[in-house]
Amino acid sequence: MPPMARFGATAALLFIFGRVQATDATCRAEACFDDEEGKQMRLELLQHRVEMSHRSKSREEKVPAVISSMYTFGAPAVSRPAMPDLNQADHCFRGLRTYTENKLAGGGRQVDAASMFDAYAHPTISTLALDWGQDSFYQPCPGEAAWPKGGGAADWGLHSETHYAPRLQAVTIDGVKMATEEPFKTANEMVTLAYKSYDSVPNTIKEMKEKLPKWRLVARHVFEWSEGAYDDDPILVAQQVDTLECALVFTGTNHFGELGSSVKQHLTGYCGFDQVHAGYRDEVWQLSDHAIWPQVTKKLAKCSGVRCVGHSLGGAMCDVFSSCINSGRRDDPDYQKLIWYQDTPELMPEIGSQEELEALGAGPAAALVGYVDSLYTYGAPAVADPPLQDSRSPDGCFKGLRAYCENDLSGGGKQADARVLNQNYYPHPKMNVLSLQWDRDSHLGSCKEDDSHWWPHHNLMVYEDWYLHSAQNYADRLHTLNKQNPKSEIYEESSLFVDLAFSAEKSQKEVQKIVKSKMPGWKLVERVVLKDEGEPALLVQDQVSFDCAMVLPGNQAKRSQHYGTGFCGMENVHSGYRDYLVASVQTHNWQKIAHKLPQCRRVVCAGHSRGGSSCELFAACVNNGKQIDQDFRRMAWIQGTPSALLPLPEEA
Repeated sequence: MPPMARFGATAALLFIFGRVQATDATCRAEACFDDEEGKQMRLELLQHRVEMSHRSKSREEKVPAVISSMYTFGAPAVSRPAMPDLNQADHCFRGLRTYTENKLAGGGRQVDAASMFDAYAHPTISTLALDWGQDSFYQPCPGEAAWPKGGGAADWGLHSETHYAPRLQAVTIDGVKMATEEPFKTANEMVTLAYKSYDSVPNTIKEMKEKLPKWRLVARHVFEWSEGAYDDDPILVAQQVDTLECALVFTGTNHFGELGSSVKQHLTGYCGFDQVHAGYRDEVWQLSDHAIWPQVTKKLAKCSGVRCVGHSLGGAMCDVFSSCINSGRRDDPDYQKLIWYQDTPELMPEIGSQEELEALGAGPAAALVGYVDSLYTYGAPAVADPPLQDSRSPDGCFKGLRAYCENDLSGGGKQADARVLNQNYYPHPKMNVLSLQWDRDSHLGSCKEDDSHWWPHHNLMVYEDWYLHSAQNYADRLHTLNKQNPKSEIYEESSLFVDLAFSAEKSQKEVQKIVKSKMPGWKLVERVVLKDEGEPALLVQDQVSFDCAMVLPGNQAKRSQHYGTGFCGMENVHSGYRDYLVASVQTHNWQKIAHKLPQCRRVVCAGHSRGGSSCELFAACVNNGKQIDQDFRRMAWIQGTPSALLPLPEEA
């Protein structure tokens, strides 16, 4: 609000208050404000009081979260000097830092190599040097920031769960068994979570039921970076069902490319601390800047308290993360990226449970999870072996049509859209396919034909032609074919979406013009940049039927990165296309589309070239309904009541 506007509003309120006070001297306000002007002033005063009350209540309820305790295992040191817990009067973190070591008969020591990987200080926290077959060393807080001391032999074999878990169960201090006493009791529970961060969701849930029956896995997100060396970092949120306390679990080094974080050992500033290990600082900073982080904090806000747990690099991340959160430095930009606010604690459903679906609004039946009704792709390269299929369909066939331009030559050869052939070593999805000809009959292959997913065939008689990849070729041929076959629903829809599929790289004004002229009754309801500025994703809706069509980007995907990788429960998917799609749906802007999909009666995905490949992967994943799969959870939505979405404003 401009300064003069604020002054005017304040003056008006002062005037009202003055009137009320002056009148109160001779009569009650309720009796004296019977005229229309008086009633209006009384209403304004009441509204102001309600607004002030809400603001005050909002300020009171908006409590910044803190980390209640840390439990780390084999974590390297992170700073100089030791990072303190500024939320505590004694600056000591609650919890326990544990590392394994073997005291040798000759006076030497073997030490978990990760815990002595650098020469900096560990945080201010109780410290346990965990031995086997003899007493362990324990130093209550402030602990020993310099442990393990130099002179020990670094042993990477001591870094595994097979050493930490049994030793914690049998830990003795001064000859006394301590496994059932705090903080060792909680450390015995948390070590399971620390190592489960490397495992799959089904295995994690299974082992938690066996070892931690009072805990449930309520969130698992994977932060992925494909720029430079590939890295993915799972993060778990587990909740104790009685106390509603949560454990936030960071994963240690799980990819060769992540070793760079540990060796990047120069010191830098972070969250008001001057000398923090740059590699570990970067890991936490990238996490806080990622689109998935708000989804994690949304869960954390529902916990009665949050402890941080991590093994190895995950423990180092806990140290840096918790120091920042508990610093309370609200004006610091690093703090502002990480912080969340405490909400009313509640018991959250377990990942993959029916309870989770119901909490998301799907009711008692999983049938209300959203899905892609039909696929329409144009000149799309293939993406997976075995062929992608629609898990919702009894025969595995996607509804819709895969079209590619082709010219049958008089001598028996063929010219085919080069993108469909070039560096393409996979079969196409199970769906109807159309060899789109010009001046002669096109060829429609049924999904149920044995070799339709290999069209066009790779042989010496098929030539690559990049001219056939153009938008004009596809639009002209499909519109002509549709006119020749007015009763064909599949040609009609393929013709309807072809111009839209080629418009992702156009301006909003141009897209709106295309939708208006080629798709009567449809409106552009979203256009957002996901991964690349030059190729936004689009969402259009028929304002009568409430059907939606989505166009996904993909033309910047690395087609040469064609080795197979895992995706959404599938084992051999084109790595370049998979990485691009995952990076796209991990952006903040993806939520702008995802939040609109519940209002669509049905969802169609349409795409040209590698955008078509993105659609194929997206549909295969969403339609397989694997609720516990991380890729599925990134893309899934719950079907709502179909209704009209607000169109984007027309650009002049």
